[in-house]
Amino acid sequence: MATETYRWFRPDTKLRSGSTILVGSDTAECDAFSLMTRAVCNALGLPSGGTRHLFDRGNASDGFTYARVPELMWAAVSPYLTTAEIATVVTTAPTGWGVATALAFLQPNPRKKSIILNGDSISQGLGTTSGDTRDVFLTQAINGIAGETLIYSAPNYREGESKSFYVGNLGLGSSSWANTIGQPDGNDANQAAQYPRRQDLSYEQRVSTLALNSVVDRAIFIYWLGTNDLAYDTSLSGADVWQRVVTRINAFRSKFPSVKLAMCTTIKRSELTPLNSRINDFNNLMRSNYASVGITALMDFEANVPQVNISTGNTGNTSVYTDGVHLTTAGQGLLAPVARSVIQTLLP
Repeated sequence: MATETYRWFRPDTKLRSGSTILVGSDTAECDAFSLMTRAVCNALGLPSGGTRHLFDRGNASDGFTYARVPELMWAAVSPYLTTAEIATVVTTAPTGWGVATALAFLQPNPRKKSIILNGDSISQGLGTTSGDTRDVFLTQAINGIAGETLIYSAPNYREGESKSFYVGNLGLGSSSWANTIGQPDGNDANQAAQYPRRQDLSYEQRVSTLALNSVVDRAIFIYWLGTNDLAYDTSLSGADVWQRVVTRINAFRSKFPSVKLAMCTTIKRSELTPLNSRINDFNNLMRSNYASVGITALMDFEANVPQVNISTGNTGNTSVYTDGVHLTTAGQGLLAPVARSVIQTLLP
């Protein structure tokens, strides 16, 4: 049996919230990248029927977090890295490095309905009782269907299964349609190009590969982004952000032409009239144009939930908002029926 070899790199901190990826904490991106291997020849250095992570993560003695990639997968993974990450690549383990956490990853069951959610910290569950995906609208929507209870496979609560559904939540704090994480940073143009491709890679490993192409009609990809575009850059109009949506959706559709694609309207996040006006403009453009750009269905939270509506919502209502931006568990629950209706329509 061949000996498996690896490469290590330091994840680019500009691609996520906070100053670094912290093992067991801000690890959402690494958690999302895994690949289930099946009957693979052991001579290739891969286990038969085991779990192969595209990224294994761990801390080294220098205080940095490094991601490890199997050499056999390097050619497939390396195009998804930024120039800053490529510059840190080493072929021997950094001093003191070890796999920090062995997480169980789920392989979507072709007999189940698959849902992938790509969003920001609201989708990630910041502000809820659990502080993670267990209390977000999507979890509550599935759990509200008779006979369904999502069970999560690992303490990152990123992937779960119920009787009929597989759910993957790829929400990352501060995400935006600009494909950057956190405040706008123009120092690395490659960042904006690579980050969405890494999202595509993660999606592909869940739904579009592993002999699951035949069940694309049983899968939904949900986007809930936009609030950070408008809040972080006050120069952007609703039309500017909508153009970002069009660019991203066109790229998504070129790669996944048949998958059902849902999009969520942006909820109220401030009592400031200028911001709310731009959010309203963005939502109206979404409502008028979503079908023409290839979005299958709209989850219109802002129009259908008065508590988060631009006109009638109150971000100071602590039963709905934790901090004026993020939703409480109860607030997320108000969105669940809207999401559930769309899910049951697209995946009957």
